[in-house]
Amino acid sequence: MIHLHAFCGKTWYYYFDMGIVDGKRIRPEYSATAEGAHTEAEAILRRKILEYEAGTVFKPQEITLQDFLSFWMEEYVDLKLEPNTYYNYESTIKNHILPHLGKYKVKSLTPHVLQQFINLKTSEGYALQTLSIIIGILSKA
Repeated sequence: MIHLHAFCGKTWYYYFDMGIVDGKRIRPEYSATAEGAHTEAEAILRRKILEYEAGTVFKPQEITLQDFLSFWMEEYVDLKLEPNTYYNYESTIKNHILPHLGKYKVKSLTPHVLQQFINLKTSEGYALQTLSIIIGILSKA
């Protein structure tokens, strides 16, 4: 979420919510009152947006799957998908994905780790439909 505000027409302030890393919200902030502060704040904001869109915000070696999925649910699923989809994703993530994979750093989620996870769910007797939902969430996120 991106915000750019003017207070009393003199001070420009922005913050850019980049999500959660290791349980802490990353939210760079900037304010200025000098002449041209609005232009400067906009330039910094554009740079932050480009960094975010280029994928340099979340470094896979730093963020856990739990933190990433929390961010994804808040910033994508909640805003773009239907409430029932949100509820179903939230339930699947909470009951299936996080107990086994939540503490992994995103960088550590290799095909081997993911296949072991799916094999475990298969051996636990989950239906093909449940497995497809789990795989779909992991793929989409």
